[in-house]
Order: sequence, then structure tokens, then C-alpha cells
Amino acid sequence: MLKIMISHDGALARACMRFRRVWRAHTRSVASYQAVSGGITNHGIRWVRHRPGDVVEGAMPLLLIHGFACGHNDWGSIPRLLANRSKREVLSFDYRGVGASSAASASVSSEASSEASEASISSHLPWSASLLASDALSVLDAAGAPKATVLGISLGGMVGQTLALSTPQRVHALVLGATTHRPPPAPFLALCQEWADSAEPNTSDAVDEFMRFMLPPEMLAKRSGQVLFEQFRKRFLLTERSAAGLQGQIAAMRNFESTADLSRIQCPCMVITGDRDAVIPPQMSVSLAEGIPRSRLVMWRGAGHFWWAHNSTEVVQLLCDFLEDSDAFREDSAPDSSH
Repeated sequence: MLKIMISHDGALARACMRFRRVWRAHTRSVASYQAVSGGITNHGIRWVRHRPGDVVEGAMPLLLIHGFACGHNDWGSIPRLLANRSKREVLSFDYRGVGASSAASASVSSEASSEASEASISSHLPWSASLLASDALSVLDAAGAPKATVLGISLGGMVGQTLALSTPQRVHALVLGATTHRPPPAPFLALCQEWADSAEPNTSDAVDEFMRFMLPPEMLAKRSGQVLFEQFRKRFLLTERSAAGLQGQIAAMRNFESTADLSRIQCPCMVITGDRDAVIPPQMSVSLAEGIPRSRLVMWRGAGHFWWAHNSTEVVQLLCDFLEDSDAFREDSAPDSSH
């Protein structure tokens, strides 16, 4: 396992701020060349495709899988930045029960009432990472992508591991962010449960507490951190969530366990965490990386659970470097794990 520590203090932080301004101007100039499309999969999953005008030949599509209660809009500008910078298609989607995705299983027709959808989803509890992985595969199928590099955050990282283990022929490379190979710590699950138990999850007081879990306390103590928090919160509240969808995702997290199977993940893999992550302690990411043979570990100093959002320029560069390196990877170069 290769471990890399990245800091954002002092001169480097100031240089990154200057680079952010240049990068934002650049992305605004190229945004007009990008097409956004998508639809609904045969699982009732809403998905979105960001496609730059000049996709590089051989560039593997990138599938983004978000964390608990998050939809495709909660990625912010990350899909657009990654598509434009890496010259590849970037796919994202809403979990079932979140955003525009139906809370019902694929067996329920789109004409069914919301009450019937809620009843159907409840009858299929508990959910599992395997169920959510099947939804992710339906996105690849709808997009016409035989395989993709998968980037999963938190719960999405659990789904990403499941994809790599159950359908390795569909996963070219793997990025696992702020995630674990076992259930998340009890305090976080309890907070998620409190939110899911609310009469109206989209206006629950638990939303603010949940969001504050995502950033380091020392960042929230600064005005810049408060501004960032309000930006996150404003976008986060735009995504509709059903109580049944939240309950199902909690079940998937609570029942997740991949420890004994990690050595079977043979594709290129990068594990990323913030050293101030209050949701998934960094040591859990370290343990995850140690269990995956072809992995490298990146630790963002000073970053919390939402490491990908408050260090977006640096993250995009890191991810694009990994994507370019993994594009050159060929399955026949992987070690034989059968012996």
C-alpha cells in the first residue's frame, strides 16, 4: 500500500486559492462544449451523463456513487469539472428513494402511487449494498457502458466495493473515498436513524446536525467555513428524500461487511480520506487500503468527511491523474489471485 499525505496549509494553500480562480475561469470557458443527458433506468433510477465535446479515445467512463441520503445534484460542480478535465464521460445518479429515483423496486410500475411505492420499498427492507450495486449497474447499462472506473463516497464506497467484488468485469478501477469495509461507527448510524425517523425528513432538524458532521469543527469555527457550510446546506436541501429511502440506506450500511473479501479486489484502487473525518475515522480507511492489494492511500490533512468538496481543485487534479494512470491498466497485467 502506498500512502500519500497532502497538506493545504501555508504557501500551498495560497497557491491553491490562486489556481482555483484560474480553474473556475477555465471551466466556465469550456462549459459550453459539454453535453448533459440521462434518463431513468429499468430500476427506476434517475441518472445523468456529463460528456465533454472531445472525449479522449480509450478514456474509461467514470461512475460516481454518492454517500448516505445524497443525490446526483449533491456532487455540485465535481462531475462537470472531472468530465472537462479528464475528457471522459462522467455518470452520476440518485439513489432509490432520493431525488428523482423511485423508492420502489423495479417491480413497481412508474404509474404506481407514492403510497404504493413507500409500501413496496418497506416490504423489501432490509436493503443491502448488493441491492444498491444492482441499481448502479442499471446506470451503466442505460448509459451503454460495458465497464467504468467507479468512485464511491462513504456509503457509495461500500457499493463500489460490492461492484468490484460481485461484477469485477464491469469495474476497471476503483476510488474509495471516506469509506470503510465494515459498518460505520454507531454515533453516525444513530444520527442517520434519527433523521430517517423524522415525520418530514426534508425539513428535519437532524439535517443541520448531519451536515455539520461533514466538516471539521475548526473549519466551521471560521467565517469561510460557515459560508461553505451554508453553500452545502442550500444545495443539500434541494434534494428530496423519502423516509423509506433513508431507512433502506441505513440498513445497507449497518449490514455491510467486506473485510474477508478485500484481497479479491484486483483492479487499480485509490483510497482517500480526510484526517479530520468525524464520520468514518481515518483509521478505517487505512485498514481498508491495507486490505486491497493494488491500492494507494491518500490522506488529506485538515479535511473532513466532505474532503472532495472543500478541496475541489486539488481533488480534481488528483483524480484525473489516477484516471489517466488507470486508463493504461490492462487486466492481463493484474496478478493471478487464484493461487
